[in-house]
Amino acid sequence: MIKIDVEGAEGKVVKSGIELITKYHIPFIYIEFTPDYLKMQGTNPRELLEIFENNGYSISTVDFISKNYTTIDKIVNVTSKDLYLVYSKFLE
Repeated sequence: MIKIDVEGAEGKVVKSGIELITKYHIPFIYIEFTPDYLKMQGTNPRELLEIFENNGYSISTVDFISKNYTTIDKIVNVTSKDLYLVYSKFLE
């Protein structure tokens, strides 16, 4: 599991680390971000989430055990100050 919480720089962390994440098949990535903070750091929230989706991860709320997956559209429209998500790649 990897936890990422870098106050708006999550896009930079993910873009620079996605090869490592997929190479070692990291099953769970817990990420905290606020769409507005991402934008202030030059990251499009939709593009960040699509990086995960395009690499085989499913998007879930913090309660990932129930597998309540959500869509990118719902996430990028959230206006709360903090948004907690888990990107899960369940190993078969």
